[in-house]
Amino acid sequence: MTRISLLKTIVLITVACTPLVSCQPTEKGGLKLAANGQPFLKVAVNSADITPQEKKAADDLADYLGRVAGAKFEVAEVIR
Repeated sequence: MTRISLLKTIVLITVACTPLVSCQPTEKGGLKLAANGQPFLKVAVNSADITPQEKKAADDLADYLGRVAGAKFEVAEVIR
């Protein structure tokens, strides 16, 4: 995967997750990803023009977020 493709995926994830669900800000200005095993967001990808590498990156990101936060994150395909 190229840096541009990865950056495009991360930006789309960041932009697209906000309207899907509300995330929980913390007192220190951080962002709470999950609580009690329940995620507060989904990994969103643009299904209209996603490449196999971008889909893999989204799946990997959901997996790593799950490991860090202790919750199962979904990959949501959205059309923008």
